[in-house]
Amino acid sequence: MLRQETIKRLTEENQLYLVPQSLPGLPMVREFYATKPVMDLLFAKLADKKLAGIGYGLRGQIDDFIDGKRLWVRPDGEEGTNAWLARLDPVVDEVWEFRALKPKPSVRIFGTVPYKDCFIGLNWAKRKELGDRYSEEWVIAIQYFKDKWLEFFGTPCQHEFWSYPNDYLSNARFIYGNS
Repeated sequence: MLRQETIKRLTEENQLYLVPQSLPGLPMVREFYATKPVMDLLFAKLADKKLAGIGYGLRGQIDDFIDGKRLWVRPDGEEGTNAWLARLDPVVDEVWEFRALKPKPSVRIFGTVPYKDCFIGLNWAKRKELGDRYSEEWVIAIQYFKDKWLEFFGTPCQHEFWSYPNDYLSNARFIYGNS
């Protein structure tokens, strides 16, 4: 698979990093790759101590992701859910957000699922700074992700005929509303 070979090359070149399980020996059912800025967030290497704490909490969510625990995914077009993962509009672009919902301010990691049970996070932003869902800040964050993806992989990430979310992630369930 070409994407897996590219991911391997990017990790060897230290452009992507495989996020390890916090406790060695626990299962790695899914893979989570990240760029250095995302890794700095997850491993509390930021000057802003409050933000470092949020990144540390998000790291726990990512451990659950890696472990293969149940994932709550936002259905396409649904708003106001407590899902950890959401595919953004337009869905054909395959831009996802991995969402740290608590504590406030929440953060979003922009990424995608290049193959089943693998998430690649390329950039992140504080949710509050993104503003309204279709603001210029959202557009910039999403475009940054797309540009970085094209730089790394050369083609957009698209999955024709994949069923959302089950062809993307094992043990994933939709969550509706604020349930």
